[in-house]
Amino acid sequence: MQNDKIHEQKLQQLKKLDAQLDIIRLDKNAAIEQILTPEVKAQLAAIDAEFDPMLSAVRDAIGKLEGEVKLAVLAHGETVKAAYMAVYAEGRESWDGKGLAGYAVAHPEIEAFKKIGSPSVSIRRS
Repeated sequence: MQNDKIHEQKLQQLKKLDAQLDIIRLDKNAAIEQILTPEVKAQLAAIDAEFDPMLSAVRDAIGKLEGEVKLAVLAHGETVKAAYMAVYAEGRESWDGKGLAGYAVAHPEIEAFKKIGSPSVSIRRS
């Protein structure tokens, strides 16, 4: 129970640090916004208007070509190396854990083949 309190306190500290980071980012953006003159803002908007369509077109082309490469490598069935590498991975084998657990009740010898991985932790920010 004491460890739970320590862990809860650390998670609360983490949340406070995340909030502090957000405040610093907002303050930085506000400071930048204050020094930008209307003329500079207009120039930045013009630059965005000029370059954003080009960036979007190249991102779209990249996405389309990546899809084509993935389909081709899947059909080829092997990793392809060039300037980049398209790594082919075999499909993962999986088993119905609930079904096997039920089967193991009647056939306990199957338990010898069960392996349990290491636990892990992920932090979810809400």
